[in-house]
Amino acid sequence: MKRYILFTIATIALLSPMVLFSARVNFFPDVHVADWFYPYVEEIREWGVINGNDDGTFAPERNINRAEFSKMLALYDQRVDEKIATSTQDVVSQIDNTPSVMHLEKFNDIPADCPSGWIEANYGINWKEGGANSYIRTCYTDQACQTMHLELFSELPPNCPQGWVEADFGEKWRQSGNKKFSRTCYICR
Repeated sequence: MKRYILFTIATIALLSPMVLFSARVNFFPDVHVADWFYPYVEEIREWGVINGNDDGTFAPERNINRAEFSKMLALYDQRVDEKIATSTQDVVSQIDNTPSVMHLEKFNDIPADCPSGWIEANYGINWKEGGANSYIRTCYTDQACQTMHLELFSELPPNCPQGWVEADFGEKWRQSGNKKFSRTCYICR
């Protein structure tokens, strides 16, 4: 009996890859799993961008006309927009449950304190170069917030967008006479 069970298990183990491989549905008889373009054809077929010819083939060697290309492009664009909307909703739902982090950094000066409601996680020298220091302060909050760093070389960055709060502003970096200015902004729900 033990031999029969072992034989059955061994047979299933040997044949299962073949079963899985043969279970792959090939929607177009002229597109084979071994073709380099197979995964791309299958993806755009699943997205509804293509559905093949009237005879059920894909005809990979056939040229397409402008109307067919325009339709495929429009359908693809619509599908990408749907995916972006879905992924954006996923990100927004993750933001609600993720602590927000902000880095305030200044060159040869101490960065601003963490904003009200934010907790200081770290403060110290970020890097040293020839007697000059870059200081960094890391702050976090359990609130659902977004941060933005506006940075420009040799000129002041724009103000924070309307509705955003400025957390810190100043010179972030200097080397060989070049300066980099940074403005850190945040917004919370």
